[in-house]
Parts: sequence; C-alpha cells; structure tokens
Amino acid sequence: MDAQLRKRHKYIWLVLVVMLPVLLGFVIKDLNFSSQKTITKQLANGSILKEIKTDNVHAVLRKQDSGYLLEVNLIKPLQSASNLLQGVADTSKEVFVIGQLEGMGLYRFDLDQDIQGIMIYDALKKQEIQKLEF
Repeated sequence: MDAQLRKRHKYIWLVLVVMLPVLLGFVIKDLNFSSQKTITKQLANGSILKEIKTDNVHAVLRKQDSGYLLEVNLIKPLQSASNLLQGVADTSKEVFVIGQLEGMGLYRFDLDQDIQGIMIYDALKKQEIQKLEF
C-alpha cells in the first residue's frame, strides 16, 4: 500500500465513522419511537371495558381515573424481531403507535383515548402481523 492509497483509506474510514451514526439516528427517528407511550409499572386496577384473547395474545382495556390502561400479554413469541403495537382509533379507524413489543410477557400502556382494536406491526418488513378488534 503506497502513501496515496493509505491516505485515501484513512479518509474513507473517517467519513464512515461520521456517517454511520448519523444514518443510524435517521433510521431510529423514522421508526417514531420518540412519541410512544411509556410502559407503566403500576398494578392494573379499574374496570375492564374490553377484552380479547387469541392463542398468542391476550389484551385487556381498562378504564381508570386518569384515562385508559391497555394490558397486552404475549403468550407465545412472535416471529419478527421488531414489533410495534399500534392502536386503532375509535372514530376514524386511524392507526397510531402505542409502543414496542420485545418478547413474551405482560406489557401495560397508558392511553388517553378509547381504542377500537390493536394491531401488531413489523416495522422492518412493513407488514401487519396480527390485528385484533375488541
């Protein structure tokens, strides 16, 4: 490797070191995780409004004093690696992001509005995995 090739090699790596984190930041921003609701650690209380159970998902929507609480229990693992939980709005069938599902277990999300159903969406493949209506 001569001096000119070493110099070019160094500049290419410097550009990659700067560009990869920037591109990764754009990808994470595009997934829209910054607007998701946080998972609550509180105990589930309140009256059950809606409930649905399938062979791999059990979802319960509860009415609380401060709004709504959505409990999603993943009984079996999902096939995809990147799962978004989306809510289907009551009036306009509008879909909005509630949060991310990472694996089996119980997830609780605070909601500020009533929902008609939920949809599990693969963000990487951009396809619907499962849609549940209450």
